[in-house]
Amino acid sequence: MDAPAEQSTDATAVTRGASPGSRRAPLRVFLLAALVYAIFAYGGVRSPDSEVAFRTAEALALRGEPGVDRPLETWPTFAGFQRGRDGRFYSVFGPAEPYAMSPFLPIATRINETGWYRALGEHVPISHYVGKSMMAIQTRTPPVDFAPHALRLLMSPFNVVVSALGAAVFFLLARALSGSPRGAGYATLAFAFGSLALPYSGTFCNEPLTTLFVLLCAWFLVDPAFGAAPDDRSRRTGIFGAGLFAGLAVASHITSVLFLPFLGLFVLSPMLGKKRALRSVVADAACLVAGAALIGSLMALYNHARFGSFLETGRSTGSMHTDEIQFVGPWHGLHYLLTSAGKGLLWHSPVVLLGLLAWPAFHRRHRAFSFMTGAALVFRVLFLASFFWKCGFCLGPRYLVSAAPLLLLPIATWAARLVETRDHRRLAALAVALVACTAQQLFFALGEPFIFQHRVRNAYVMQRINPFHDDAMFLDWHHTPVLSLLEGDRGPFLLKFVPLGNYALWAACSALAAAFVALWHLRGRAASDA
Repeated sequence: MDAPAEQSTDATAVTRGASPGSRRAPLRVFLLAALVYAIFAYGGVRSPDSEVAFRTAEALALRGEPGVDRPLETWPTFAGFQRGRDGRFYSVFGPAEPYAMSPFLPIATRINETGWYRALGEHVPISHYVGKSMMAIQTRTPPVDFAPHALRLLMSPFNVVVSALGAAVFFLLARALSGSPRGAGYATLAFAFGSLALPYSGTFCNEPLTTLFVLLCAWFLVDPAFGAAPDDRSRRTGIFGAGLFAGLAVASHITSVLFLPFLGLFVLSPMLGKKRALRSVVADAACLVAGAALIGSLMALYNHARFGSFLETGRSTGSMHTDEIQFVGPWHGLHYLLTSAGKGLLWHSPVVLLGLLAWPAFHRRHRAFSFMTGAALVFRVLFLASFFWKCGFCLGPRYLVSAAPLLLLPIATWAARLVETRDHRRLAALAVALVACTAQQLFFALGEPFIFQHRVRNAYVMQRINPFHDDAMFLDWHHTPVLSLLEGDRGPFLLKFVPLGNYALWAACSALAAAFVALWHLRGRAASDA
């Protein structure tokens, strides 16, 4: 077992923590995560935002430009599309996901033209916003044409792979910070399977891609800062890469721009302690800005081509959801974002409590990085609590999914310390907590949250109650996915063929997860005692 890095409050004293015996660990993390995520993938598009992204990718693949000829059939006024200066409809969401998907669509289209899906019949997962599929879902009648649904099924591995890459990069980042592959392993279990990363990996939402870019940004920022000399060229290359991935995160989801000021402060932090010359620190900051500015320039050109303005993303050209962008004050929105029945982070991802518990030890060891991530997380939560806490129909606080991994990184440092001191009792307690968090996320991954929320809304409407009046739908503990999701439909495509009830299947999956974590934990303990 690798010895943990020497404890220090100086970020430059942290080692990479990689050893020859652990070089294949990121690959193993990727393969395990990809297998689990593939098993729990829905196999289609379930949100209007994702359908907008998919159609944009389709236009890019087929015509080489992002304009779409028609809006969503069942929701033509959906503000995710806005008319551009050429009369076509353009996505107001970040372009990173459609551009990343578009190279694979021609291959999927060629396969789809063979009619392979006819063998599956009505087992093809229905994508919710293709034609009038929502009506077909509500009435439980099959669509007339399964071809567009099969195409989305063929593209569903995209987020599976992206999410698995995110798990591998998280492991690399956690190992770099903790100096311990085993400590990083506990943190990676928390992120990959014990957080909302698991249920979101099976969707077409852009959260997995945004999370990957945020983690790559942090890794490029941490690795050169902790492993290279102050004026080493590789250090500045890494900082430029961090800026590049920060820009890509913004291109994936606009709220990632909230991270940028704190990344800059982290790069400038050595100047505060007079550990580095002003010229050297400014050069580092310039590299970060240059990387982000490169992506920002491309986004500006993209905006100008669509709407005739470098700064116009489409959000101000039409009516957006005013109930989501209205300022409510953070003291009002914090309850909804953190503890409400329908959106609360603490109920949908309680694993973050482990990160908070481990934070003091993490802060003592990586003071500058801790200040940066802590301030970024607090600012993001306060901002979203004031404007965007609802996040539409989705599972939990969608806009916190890409930020939560930063809150889980301290688990690696904490676990590394427990491994170093051979505190087997606390390590066992940590393993038990991870199993419990994983079981909860399996509960979410097995269910169908989008159809569940539509049916809850319909139940309110049938009683002549406005489900959104005073946010009643998101505060109702009688209709929360946290408690009742498995009473509805089953989500994962592959698991629909398993002849077990939802709760029985959840119990079986949770037992398998417990067995895996127990075996991994015991193997690590035996290695440390040897």
